[in-house]
Amino acid sequence: MSRSAYHPWVVLHIPHDSTVIPDDVRSQFLLTDPDLELELRRMTDHLTHALFAEPCGEATVVRAPVSRLVVDVEPFPDDAREPMAARGMGAVYEVTSHLAPLRRRLSPEERQALMRDWYHPHHAQLELAVAAPVDRHGRCVVIDGHSFPSLALPYERADTEVARPDICIGTDDFHTSNALAEAFVSAFRCQGWSVSVNEPFSRLSTAARSAPPTQDSRGGGKADCRNRHRRCQHCGRWAHRGQRRCHHCGCSLHAPGAASRATTAG
Repeated sequence: MSRSAYHPWVVLHIPHDSTVIPDDVRSQFLLTDPDLELELRRMTDHLTHALFAEPCGEATVVRAPVSRLVVDVEPFPDDAREPMAARGMGAVYEVTSHLAPLRRRLSPEERQALMRDWYHPHHAQLELAVAAPVDRHGRCVVIDGHSFPSLALPYERADTEVARPDICIGTDDFHTSNALAEAFVSAFRCQGWSVSVNEPFSRLSTAARSAPPTQDSRGGGKADCRNRHRRCQHCGRWAHRGQRRCHHCGCSLHAPGAASRATTAG
């Protein structure tokens, strides 16, 4: 099925493609402007809106309005429930992708304000987007779109020598049927992409977990798909598949780990 043929019961969730940092939040960050720009390049899921939602067909698109460095809408809101919070990367990040201090220590009131302004409204919008096709069509498939580098960033605590696939499909025993996961894998492999399931990323986002489980054959459920894209390891800029040199700095894109990826969760 082409992207233009998304059904009306599909919700496309794009949580990490924004680079927006509101002026009233900028003072929280400890990074200089150049270092913050570099961190945005590293942590933004570039091109995911174009990859997953252009055109969106009849699907509903829910897109985070600010950078994940401001608030990440995917983790659990309560750090006590969020595994990544132990690394300083709960819903409100405390460290960078290289585990250096990202922002000054926030007061509880400041954290609550960030969650109130960005996290909770986003999830309210997503819940409405999921509820509408369930009510109208009796089903909903949530596709959570991401991208990631071919070389693991330090915060991932993964082996940087392990080759990563072009596509990673994230699944959940409760939310993702075997048929749905197999359909995604087959569709990408037929296009010549290398595909892994739950490797290197294995869990569905909190957003994806809010959708209904797949318990019948009507096509509801969720799947997390990550599509690898090429990224220059020197300047951090993104390139199209097949591009041999970075248009920004001229470096070769065929060095080990020069490519990067993207994910869909639903």
